[in-house]
Amino acid sequence: MKTCEIIQHYLCWFPAHLGVIEESPLNLNESAHAAARDLTLRSSPRHGVTVVPENRNSPSTYNEVTKYYLLNRRIYGLPHPKLNRAQALTLRLLQTGTYPCPRRLNIFYPETYTEPYCMDCGDLATLEHVLCSCERIEDPAIKDASRWEAALRSPDLDDQFWAVQQAHDVAVRLGLSVPTWERPA
Repeated sequence: MKTCEIIQHYLCWFPAHLGVIEESPLNLNESAHAAARDLTLRSSPRHGVTVVPENRNSPSTYNEVTKYYLLNRRIYGLPHPKLNRAQALTLRLLQTGTYPCPRRLNIFYPETYTEPYCMDCGDLATLEHVLCSCERIEDPAIKDASRWEAALRSPDLDDQFWAVQQAHDVAVRLGLSVPTWERPA
């Protein structure tokens, strides 16, 4: 049997947020807490020193910080307010790449949508294919993928409506189940 040497260890425990305790080792929890409060610009002034934030518009509350990061990560704009609910839904589905297409519908509903192929050219009918890559599409503006991307990112009503209208026309032609809406006169 091996013998073990027992080494004595000491653990110094500090209850949370008690402040500085006289005649005790440095409370690292309080140091970390003070540093974190300094970073949020919410710390109380120490010893009469007034902290002036460099940028008064910087987010300071949890809600402001999360909203700031959410808005900075946003790639696509919101649907224009003049789009109706179904059109706005169509735009959001296009922006997220989840608008119904034969390939995706075949995966989800193989009994109803038996063919994942384009009925015009026989290629796999992905969303990109049915919207802008199919050889049946003759209009160069529709075939231009950068035009589609610009329309989906644009806050302009005309651009958004163009994308929604093109997608709706393709879905109707292919007989897909999509959000319905009335075309304005």
